Amino acid sequence: MPRKNPSPDSRQRRHNQTIRIDIVAMHRLIYAWLALGTIAVIFVPALRGYDAWIGWLPFWLIGAPLINLLALHPHRLAALSQRLLVGLRQRRQAVSRRNQAKNLFKVF
Repeated sequence: MPRKNPSPDSRQRRHNQTIRIDIVAMHRLIYAWLALGTIAVIFVPALRGYDAWIGWLPFWLIGAPLINLLALHPHRLAALSQRLLVGLRQRRQAVSRRNQAKNLFKVF
């Protein structure tokens, strides 16, 4: 019997599912690395220092997983920076309004 070739749509679906599974596995690995690295840095003082071969250990135990997470979710970083900038703008406007009110009362 002749073999049926899978349709391009089914191949694409299987490929997308494989990529999704790989991304989920990567997320789990990075979160586990971050959690275990944080616990290790907190409870093992020797891991807070510098190693001649590896470098600064807290970077590799905490910083690198955080950078990986930010690289996997750039939209979250953009949303966070936008919220921070909006908050700064609102605080500056509130301070300038208060200063204007103080200057108004100085005149009288």
